[in-house]
This record gives sequence, structure tokens and C-alpha cells, in this order.
Amino acid sequence: MTSREHPHVNITATAGPMIDPQVTVEQYLLLAWSILTMVISIAGNSIFLLASTKYKAVKLDKLLTVITRHLAVSDIGVSIYIGTTLSLILNRQYSMGLCRAATYLGVVCFGVGVNLIAALNIAKLLSLMFPLRPGYLDIKYWNVIISLIWGVVCLWRASQVLITYIDDSVGFYFDTPYSALIPLL
Repeated sequence: MTSREHPHVNITATAGPMIDPQVTVEQYLLLAWSILTMVISIAGNSIFLLASTKYKAVKLDKLLTVITRHLAVSDIGVSIYIGTTLSLILNRQYSMGLCRAATYLGVVCFGVGVNLIAALNIAKLLSLMFPLRPGYLDIKYWNVIISLIWGVVCLWRASQVLITYIDDSVGFYFDTPYSALIPLL
């Protein structure tokens, strides 16, 4: 078994794309949905980032704007991940390197987005609970928290990639329920 084959996934990898001649209507609908989602998400998040950084058009307090900017960046990453599924919709064979990099990016950005939404809710809760203590809403403090969120999620995903790489190199795969928690690359 090579490192490009996986016993639980029925897809083989090649160097170039090969379009499957039996593309169904459902695949075309999924393709259209993926393209529409990717374009609208990238355009909307890019407009928000441009409006909030260059033109200062967003009238939120500084902390909510910083967290929302990071959410927009992570959402662009998830959109790029959705875009890479286009090759999987039309093809049964794809480039493993691009697929693994896009999967890493998508899972990291999705995890960061979920944790940033939690941080946003915590920041709003702290501002409601302690309106006269601005120390909880210090931008430097929250920049450290946001950096920790990005760092922890990247390290968490890197450890999963390492576990999968070790499994690929020795030909051993988890058959325990824990393997369901490790997304296949």
C-alpha cells in the first residue's frame, strides 16, 4: 500500500486531473452551489476586511471589529477549502498534495472560526457583566487570546497530520472509535 492509498477511502491519486465521464445532475448542482458559496463568501469577507481596515466604515467597538476581522480571514480560508472540493465533485482522481494542503487550511480555519465565535460571545458577556471595568476589553489582551486560538488550532491540526503521516508510512490504521475523530486527509 503506497502513501497515496488509504484503506477507508476509495479514491486513488494521480498527478493530473481526469474528468469523470459520468457526472450526474446532483454533481452539477453541488458544483454550482460550491462555486456560488465560494465566490459570495470570498467577495463578502474581502469587502468587509477592506471596509473595516482602509475606510473605517464599520462602526463597532474596536474589540468586536478585531475579532470580526479574524473571523472574516478564517471564513475566506473555509471558502478556499470549499473551492477545492470542486475537483472532487467532477473527478475521481486528484492531486494529493493540493488536497491535503486545502484540507489542512479548511480544518484550521473552521476550528479558528468556531473558537473566535466563542471568544466574541465571551467578550460581549464580559462587557455586559463588567461595564465599568475596561481591563477585560483591552485590545492587547485579546490579541494574545486570538493569537493563542490560531496557534492552538494549527498545532492541533498539525498533530493530526503527523499521526496520519505515521499511519501511512507504517501501513497501520486506527480501527478504534478514536479513528473517527481523526479526519482523513
